[in-house]
Amino acid sequence: MTSREFDVIIFGATGYTGRYVVEELALTSKSTNIKWAVAGRNIEKVKESIDIVQEYLSDEIDISKITIIKADVKDASSISDMCKRARIILNCVGPYKFFGEVVVKACIENGTHHVDLSGEMQFLDMTQANYFKAAREKGVYIVGACGFDSIPGDYGISLLKKRFPGDLNSVEYFVQIGQGPSGRSTNIGTFLSAVHSVTDFFRISQFDAALKKEVFKKDLIKSDYPLYKRLPPLFYSGEVKGWCLWFMGADERVIERSQKFRYEYLNERPIQSNGYVRMSSFFSALSMIFLFSIFGFFSLFSFGRYLLAKYPSFFTGGMFSEEGPTRQQVMEGSTTVTLIGKGWRDKLSEPTDKHTTSPDTKMKLTIKGPEPAYALTSKCLVHAGLTVIEETNKLPLEGGVLSPGVAFENTNLIDRLEKSVIVQFCHFIMTSREFDIIIFGATGYTGRYVIEELAYSTKSSNVKWAVAGRNVEKLKESLNIVQGYLGDEIDISKTTIIKADVNDASSISDMCKRARLILNVVGPYKFYGEVVVKACIENGTHHVDISGEFQFLESTQANYFNVAREKGIYVVEACGFDSIPADCGISYLKKKFPGDLNSVEYFIEVGQGPSGRKTNIGTFMSAVYSVRDMFNTKELDEALKKDVFKKDLVRSNYPLSRRCPPLFYSGEMKGWCFWFLGPDERVLKRSQKFRYEYLNDRPVQTKGYIRMHSFFIALSYAFFFGLFGFLSLFSLGRYLLVKYPSFFTAGAFSTKGPTRQQVMEGTTKITLYGKGWKDKLSEPTDQHTTEPDTQMKLTISGPEPAYPFTAMCMVQAGLTVIEETDKLPLEGGVLTPGVAFENTALVERLEKRGMSFKLENIN
Repeated sequence: MTSREFDVIIFGATGYTGRYVVEELALTSKSTNIKWAVAGRNIEKVKESIDIVQEYLSDEIDISKITIIKADVKDASSISDMCKRARIILNCVGPYKFFGEVVVKACIENGTHHVDLSGEMQFLDMTQANYFKAAREKGVYIVGACGFDSIPGDYGISLLKKRFPGDLNSVEYFVQIGQGPSGRSTNIGTFLSAVHSVTDFFRISQFDAALKKEVFKKDLIKSDYPLYKRLPPLFYSGEVKGWCLWFMGADERVIERSQKFRYEYLNERPIQSNGYVRMSSFFSALSMIFLFSIFGFFSLFSFGRYLLAKYPSFFTGGMFSEEGPTRQQVMEGSTTVTLIGKGWRDKLSEPTDKHTTSPDTKMKLTIKGPEPAYALTSKCLVHAGLTVIEETNKLPLEGGVLSPGVAFENTNLIDRLEKSVIVQFCHFIMTSREFDIIIFGATGYTGRYVIEELAYSTKSSNVKWAVAGRNVEKLKESLNIVQGYLGDEIDISKTTIIKADVNDASSISDMCKRARLILNVVGPYKFYGEVVVKACIENGTHHVDISGEFQFLESTQANYFNVAREKGIYVVEACGFDSIPADCGISYLKKKFPGDLNSVEYFIEVGQGPSGRKTNIGTFMSAVYSVRDMFNTKELDEALKKDVFKKDLVRSNYPLSRRCPPLFYSGEMKGWCFWFLGPDERVLKRSQKFRYEYLNDRPVQTKGYIRMHSFFIALSYAFFFGLFGFLSLFSLGRYLLVKYPSFFTAGAFSTKGPTRQQVMEGTTKITLYGKGWKDKLSEPTDQHTTEPDTQMKLTISGPEPAYPFTAMCMVQAGLTVIEETDKLPLEGGVLTPGVAFENTALVERLEKRGMSFKLENIN
């Protein structure tokens, strides 16, 4: 069909739905070579529809000269002539029960593909029964139910199946329809199709017999773990947090035919499914039951159907009318379809093989789009049609009458829909893991403090946790040491120990399979971090680390952001002293700020007790191997721009400059300060890029400093950083630094680390000064025309930074991820802590553990 006059003809362009299909095709084809036309029985009405749609479109798209074809379902020759001129017909003429078959028949006879948006059981089932073989012989694809019925439900299950790690056993899907301030209404065309379809439910056995004779010879195998319809028909669902009703549309029959096709023709395991509608309230659910009862009863009789068709608005409380919805109502509407799949992580070789244990894995797919009946339906229909003609080689069997789930499973339909503002997020629901949390790297100095913090934080909860590392004996030693810290109040002697080694990828994968979240304490992350992140994402396990190595942090976000987001996995980085206080502190300050926050300067002050201060070599080694990365920021920035942050940050008219010279006296802090050279500022910058790109928030400028106790100490640090930085640039220098840390740092770092006394005496204070405006502009690109007029100060105080402070931050961050997952953004991804935890109770959790967050207005 490469020489047809048109690629696409929209048949039924005069109808309410047809206009939205015309609009969608016009928008989609504006930058392509697709040739298309419109057809209908009344030329004047088709012209009127074109004029209406032209008003919706911008001036750059002109459809006034689009070809109009006269075609009438009562004139078979006109339908045949129409079909001869196109590669595919987008059929919008319903009810299909009366007007659909003549078009399907003409398409097959003339070698033209056909897609429709029918939700009528009889038409869909009998078209497949009567024309499957003929269409297959002709190499023609007839794909039914390509609108709101049944792309989200049927094709959604295909998407879920492709992402599921093993055998998918069952899917429950929940449809939620939203409306805006203008309310909601639907055109009578959709209503009439429903009116004439109710009696089809009494003929299901007849349809099944016809399908079995012509298409599906095999009986579906039954799962040993059946999915039952929820009872009663009105129930409260915890999954979607609302009252739900059985979904009475065509989806379940369409999905069932997809599963029969998979089993019969593709030798795949069939999937059970049940559908529901999530109502806005209990009252609206009761009202819907009442309307369905009246509608169902009247639809059983010819006179009742006459009354329903004559007075649709009266019988449906205004939900359906001849006028249909206003443009405003359609534009304000929304659709959310939530699919929850259950199955097994393992995949058996044959569809007839039986699993011997209950399903152990759950996955959730959320599809969000515009108003269902017109905006979403038109997008689905148009992109389904374009997929058929542009990706014909990816459709199964080289022809036939197919449901959308099997027709489009191996195509790029989802990518087309996402470009057209229909989005989908898929993630694991980890309810059946052996452990909630595993601490990986529990033999290290920091790891012991993480064990202690997790033991304290979970002593009165049901959180199940374990420890992991490469040396079981050292893990036992760490548990014994921490038990000494805890005393008799908390017993961790029976904590499960798991052997896992970064040099053995299978052991890391096995560890990840057993937990909902990994607290990764194994560094340097530059060498040992990626294998754990990768295994977490592959196995549907969240990941939290305490890395301060910006090469690891940024390459992880660049390489794994999209795949983690697709899997619904959260990888939250820098959840220790780097960078919870600064990054989450800015988020906290931003939430409390009365208007637009423009900039934040933060000052870090580390205190020590009479016993002095020392840090373990692990932290030092990470710093040693990170210095060279400061000269490789351009490559990291390019990778992030390519895969995560497409937009350039908007610049404020009131920029925040770094204070000079690097060593200066601060009046705010009443002391000598030094530039902070840690990873915080790069982390904070990525948080601001995320806000601007994904949350449409105004970015905040930041600069960080360390407040020293005296001018002499500040000079000493300047000398140390100069020497440290120079030696870190060369392999021999790095060798010497790692070999003799105490010598090169005057005792600040050592292989022995600090004593317990030194750690307990240490303190941390981070002071953040925010400047901005009392007023809040509507868009992040809007510019203030006066200098900032408002200041606020946030002081965060806590224990010694490297160990108890870091352990508190890490553990509370991990608990937040698994206990407040629904409050984290994007339903997955590699995130910085400031954006990950902005809408959670992390600050409250940290305050309960002894940290303080003090907010002050500065006049």
